[in-house]
Amino acid sequence: MIDTSQIHKMMSDVCDFREMMGLPLCRGHITMSDRELHDSLAIEELTELCDADSDIERLDAIIDTCYVLCGRIAHIFGREYRGQIDMKYGTQAIIISYMHSVAMAKGYDFTGAWDEIHSSNMSKTCENPYHVHATYEHYASKGIKCDHRRAVNSRIVVFVRSDVTLDDGTEIKAGKVLKSVAYKPANLTRFIGCSA
Repeated sequence: MIDTSQIHKMMSDVCDFREMMGLPLCRGHITMSDRELHDSLAIEELTELCDADSDIERLDAIIDTCYVLCGRIAHIFGREYRGQIDMKYGTQAIIISYMHSVAMAKGYDFTGAWDEIHSSNMSKTCENPYHVHATYEHYASKGIKCDHRRAVNSRIVVFVRSDVTLDDGTEIKAGKVLKSVAYKPANLTRFIGCSA
């Protein structure tokens, strides 16, 4: 099972991500549209886990699922989540623990992969207007309408403007943060077969 210090680090990382991206933190509640967004993100990641053809894809989906679930907890409780997770939201923490156990059973380095994916997630912002424009064009070619907002350190976050269903049937909810064209994908190869 995952230990408390690991959960605290994960929550701190996700709170840092949410602060940088200008996402809700410590609202004390969750709206229906935010719930639908969090649900769709978790379902997307769990679907990727089911469809994974390799250990790298499985590990990525496991970590991303945990990231999304931590995000939901942070949305409601922020950095004050300790001792605040009740039965309604404690389920997310239990699932995170199960996902950690699955990763360990498969011989994956959960902690190393978490750090790699967190670093990658922090690279989703755009550095300049050129990146914003190129990111808009990239997603427009897929039928996704974008909007943006200023993040911390003068960076810019591009996100989905309105709910969209892609040609392949994939549904993307409004508010989802999109990857900048300057996004640095995680390299998870070294975290397979080395459970730590």
